[in-house]
Formats: sequence, C-alpha cells, structure tokens
Amino acid sequence: MATREVDIPDLPLPSWEEIQIREYEPRQRDHLVLDTAVVGVHEAVATIQRAQTAHTGR
Repeated sequence: MATREVDIPDLPLPSWEEIQIREYEPRQRDHLVLDTAVVGVHEAVATIQRAQTAHTGR
C-alpha cells in the first residue's frame, strides 16, 4: 500500500475516493515552460508576468 507523508502540520490529505470523484477540467491554454539553464531570473520573471497578463488581461 502506498502512503504519503504530510510536511505541512494539520493539513488533511484527501482520501483516494475523494481524489477519484474529483471533477477535473481540461487545460484551456498551453502551459508555460522556463528553462532555467538558459534563462536568467529577471528574464524568467518577465516571461511569467507577460504570460499572466496575456491570460488575465491585467
């Protein structure tokens, strides 16, 4: 039987049954990938901000 350890005190984990009945919606947009071996911190932050602005319009 697989088990998980909680590293956040008092955080209840969902049961396997709760996970199975959870409703999921497909992703409506591409996910953002940042290669930190190629991109510096400032450029990564700017890329994240641009992606967020494009997604939310703000």
